[in-house]
Amino acid sequence: MKQTELPNIVLVVMDTVGAKRCSLYGHHRPTTPGLERLAADGVLYRYCFAPAAWTVPSHVSLFSGLYPGQHGCNTQNFDYPGNFYVLPEILQQAGYRTAAISSNYLVSRSCNFQYGFDEFHEMDLLFNTDRFYNMRRNIKAAADSYKNDVEEIIFIIKSSFKSNYYSYPLAHLLDRVYRQLWGDLINKSSHATERSIRIAKKLIRNWQKRPFFLFINFMEAHQKYNPPKGYNNLLKRRQPGDDISELLYDQEIAYLDHRLLEFYTFLEKQGLKDQTLFIVTSDHGEAFGEHGFWGHIKSLHNEMTHIPLLVKYPASYGLQGEDDRLVQLHDLFATLLEAAGAPVPAPESSWSLLGPGRDFALLENFDPSFAFPKLAQKRPQDPPPVPSTGIIDAQLLKLIQWGDGRRELYDLQGDFGETANLVDHPDYQGKLAQLQARLEELSPPPWKPGPEPPQGPPGDGRLRL
Repeated sequence: MKQTELPNIVLVVMDTVGAKRCSLYGHHRPTTPGLERLAADGVLYRYCFAPAAWTVPSHVSLFSGLYPGQHGCNTQNFDYPGNFYVLPEILQQAGYRTAAISSNYLVSRSCNFQYGFDEFHEMDLLFNTDRFYNMRRNIKAAADSYKNDVEEIIFIIKSSFKSNYYSYPLAHLLDRVYRQLWGDLINKSSHATERSIRIAKKLIRNWQKRPFFLFINFMEAHQKYNPPKGYNNLLKRRQPGDDISELLYDQEIAYLDHRLLEFYTFLEKQGLKDQTLFIVTSDHGEAFGEHGFWGHIKSLHNEMTHIPLLVKYPASYGLQGEDDRLVQLHDLFATLLEAAGAPVPAPESSWSLLGPGRDFALLENFDPSFAFPKLAQKRPQDPPPVPSTGIIDAQLLKLIQWGDGRRELYDLQGDFGETANLVDHPDYQGKLAQLQARLEELSPPPWKPGPEPPQGPPGDGRLRL
């Protein structure tokens, strides 16, 4: 494939947006009319599942094509521990300009997500050059060496002169003011969303002479749910019995949907729509009391792992409509390698959306305990944290295996809400045994890391995300 034929790639992750809450997937509130408009140009994947129930392992899987048990990223190890190439590096080598725009503290340079990106924009920072980031990191690491604000200022000035970075003290002050006003990406996410889109538009205007890969993580739907003023039409239609947190969450999705449609329209006006591979998805969903859980991380039920996936392929692909195959988030790894003509084999854990459908989906939640201390104070009735793994076959039969020995079996074709546990049903015992055996083969108890991930060529060194 010639470089002139490479498609532009825009990969949008709507952090914490579950498919269940999108009107595109049948939700009763009009949360995603913009994505419905976009779906008319692309392919809607009905059954896409995240490999994990929280941010870091899902994003690492997205960029590596590996299951969590293969890449080894968990609550004790936020670094990418493998000796293998990641998606931005591969696309960069294939001739792409690459940029990341993230509103998530965990999808950041501090968690080693910068590898392969020409630019990395973190929305809690006013300045995003590597020079500024590294200086700020060094000063933060030396916090124990000064006792008060005066000593800190002296240390900053000395460090800036030592590094010949004379403008840093002023940049540090401006960044601190910015962070005080708009750096709270959890409670005040709309400013980060608006800024992300402005940066994305600027990059696209500047990068039209070369194919580009643009990754954006939006935190709009993550707690705390706080939609901006002017976007409360769903709240105005509140009905008796409606939970306010659910309405706020839905409104956050509706606001982000509006901004995404605007961004997609911008691509059209730039004349880039037909040659751009535009992807909208999520890293996990959110629970509102289903199966006794709230939030995410805590289980592998559909409200936490069934995610939206909408792909608008370049016009030359001729792909539109709905796809009912079983797919996973990290199948985008193999898909984008194929689209970019990259001479790097995808791991067996990632199945290109341009090929045949996968036989099964694997879900892994190794250590959910870190999410509970603070939440337990708010919801003392929450169940204790228990690790779990799950598997879904191509006929949408789903098995969840809990670390305490419990098992849940659901036929998602007739029970997508997972209300009837069929683990003891006589008609399902044969299939249950097959799923159990395959799950233990892929992710054996006590769920230690699985097979070694594919390695890079000898002598590459340690290529970490």
